[in-house]
Amino acid sequence: GYLGAKYIVDQLKKVGGGKVAIIEGLPGASQGEARKAGALKAFKESSAIKVVSTQPGNWDRNTALNITTNLIQAHPDLKGIFCANDTMALAAVEALKAVGKKAQVIVVGVDYIPEANASMKAKELDASVAQSPYLFGYVGAVAALKSLENSPLPKGISIPIALVSQSNLDQYNDWK
Repeated sequence: GYLGAKYIVDQLKKVGGGKVAIIEGLPGASQGEARKAGALKAFKESSAIKVVSTQPGNWDRNTALNITTNLIQAHPDLKGIFCANDTMALAAVEALKAVGKKAQVIVVGVDYIPEANASMKAKELDASVAQSPYLFGYVGAVAALKSLENSPLPKGISIPIALVSQSNLDQYNDWK
């Protein structure tokens, strides 16, 4: 969440900041909570950013669509939305387009799914934090093998992520 929200902060610094919102995943789900915490941290690092809403989207497109519709009515000057996954981010884009506000609001998601890539190519979704299912699977298989061999496992395993935006979209066409 930090990387995606930091992108919003960096873009909004160019226009003096503004109001932002977070559409989180399912309350209590570890990955959703971590993404929300990271986004809040990035937003709080800038005094020019004001978080006006944090709502659970439950990883659901329709829920995120309704949240975004309500957000833009309650905060017509909203400037950014961080969504805990791309499905919800794409719903936010759809809701903003329906009311003619997409150009005003930066939307960032997580997962870099194929639909996010297509939306970014259409210059709708602003950015997505890319994770590699291939690397997750590979690291999991290596860890399982080490476990079977009774080899020690490292305490923490980091898997690279990347922020994909209009400025580097072509570099991630074959992301796996």
